[in-house]
Amino acid sequence: MLTIRMLICSLCLLATTVAAGTVSEMPRIVVDRSGQRAVFRAGAGGPEFVVRGVNFVRLRRGDHATFEAVPLEAKAGESATQANGDCYDPQKAEEMLAFLQSSGLNTVRVFIIGRNTANPGIAGPADSTAALYEPYMANVLDFLARARNHGIYVLPTFGDGELPRNDYFRKRFGGGGNRLYLTSEGIAAKREYVCEFLRYIQSRRPELMGTLLGVQMQNELNLDGKGWPFDQKSGTITTANGKSYDLANGKQRQALMDDGIVFYLDTMASAVRGVDPDMLVCEGIFTMRAVGKDPAKDIGPGPEFAGDRRWPPTLETLSRSKLDFLDVHFYRTRKDETVADAFSRDMETVRFSGATAAAILKGKPVILGEFGAFRFADPTWASACGNLLAIRDEAIRRGMSGWLLWTYDTFEQKELIPGMTGGGEFLRKLGAENK
Repeated sequence: MLTIRMLICSLCLLATTVAAGTVSEMPRIVVDRSGQRAVFRAGAGGPEFVVRGVNFVRLRRGDHATFEAVPLEAKAGESATQANGDCYDPQKAEEMLAFLQSSGLNTVRVFIIGRNTANPGIAGPADSTAALYEPYMANVLDFLARARNHGIYVLPTFGDGELPRNDYFRKRFGGGGNRLYLTSEGIAAKREYVCEFLRYIQSRRPELMGTLLGVQMQNELNLDGKGWPFDQKSGTITTANGKSYDLANGKQRQALMDDGIVFYLDTMASAVRGVDPDMLVCEGIFTMRAVGKDPAKDIGPGPEFAGDRRWPPTLETLSRSKLDFLDVHFYRTRKDETVADAFSRDMETVRFSGATAAAILKGKPVILGEFGAFRFADPTWASACGNLLAIRDEAIRRGMSGWLLWTYDTFEQKELIPGMTGGGEFLRKLGAENK
């Protein structure tokens, strides 16, 4: 664990590192709903802002660890330099942000993670008495300050269905899974987590709040279709929204899920605005097709469904909430499908087509928060580049307000091709066109 002296020294280094140069003001990103389609604007009455950027993430032992600040124990075969020290590399972050700025890109999506004992992240040591681990948060502040210096907006996303894995949050909520979204105790704990994160930034570097495009409640929201309470096929249950549902009825189980998600997101959005009234709030999902489901046929999560347990909501469901904007993820995984066909079929399973899509876009901007190239679907870099550009163009054609490539330089993730393959020429092309 870092000593107080070490923490003070790291914070002093942070202050001197980001003080260099003149910091220009970044206008807050707002949502304008006055037209036929809701759009982002750079400041009230400002120009339309189209999200163009990347996901920036490091992976350690199978998990996201971009801002990691806890020394890791060496495993067999690892050197001390591989296993120990900070995961966060300020110089790498600086180089990435400068590259984005020079390439016409304007946004980076990052992960706030603390769910894994191998990568404690924001949770810090398990017996920590603080809600958030300050050395980790110092790294977040450093990153935000660097992003601000380069005019790059940051979208932090709070992992997947977890709270920081420390005693502080265990005492507040001892459950997990679907209970995080469907019980008052789970929602209260998540609300505290997100608000503490924002208050930390606000209290120490308030000027950095405007660097945030918004905050994303989860990477890819989904419920466990075979977990509590969907593992039961009889009886009634009352969830955090105060409503009761008949578990013997498929439509009632679906309503339980959809109503519960909307209540959870409404609560989170209200809590965020209680900290900062101007902060935008969003949520991310993958498509139902991505996990082998069809919303027209698969109604109501339950133990009878074979295959993938994950059950995402649709964009139509998310649009009922108080969220400011929505995020959907798409990956082409079938070689025999064109980008246009695959994109259309996936979006249909989140109710993002035709009149329904138009109604969603009228009220909330939608972004393509992840899209990337799997090596099994795009065996060459040339084919990957062509298909990624086609995905970007398809998203814009369908009225989306921007896109974020997966990923900038996560070469340690072997199954997907990073954008910096070939030295960055592709990312420059991605940012230069379709603005």
